Amino acid sequence: MARTLEPGHAPPNPATGGVHLRMTNFFWTRDGRRICFSDCGDLHGRVLLKTHSSFGGRWVWEPTARLLHNFGFRLLIIERPGVGLTDPAGRDRARTSIADAIALLDHLGIDRVYGLGTSGGGFHLAETIAAHPSRFSGAAFISPRAFDVPAIAG
Repeated sequence: MARTLEPGHAPPNPATGGVHLRMTNFFWTRDGRRICFSDCGDLHGRVLLKTHSSFGGRWVWEPTARLLHNFGFRLLIIERPGVGLTDPAGRDRARTSIADAIALLDHLGIDRVYGLGTSGGGFHLAETIAAHPSRFSGAAFISPRAFDVPAIAG
């Protein structure tokens, strides 16, 4: 059940230069896990789903969100299971992170996104794309660990 305000109802904050920065948002999965995510940038722009590195989280990307706003992007950053304010998952964190990413898109009513995966987050993004290719328009990977990224080209 959604427990956040719809992002479109929050006016841009003058303190952030008019950039929409909602760094801490939550929704709950059907099994009751809390998922934390950031929703920043141009609310009417192209949506970019970011999966963070193994040692990062949503806060690291706030300056990038400001920059991407200038290029017409809305940046969603989901915290993976057990990171930051997202509840931990069972043993299969990779499968859970895939389900969480798709649940976030469903929660926000977003059909297709571009993906951005960095370092260890590249694995999670690649696995999500492989499992749900119709939800992605394209993707970029920055310094992914090559041995972790499955072949997703089709």
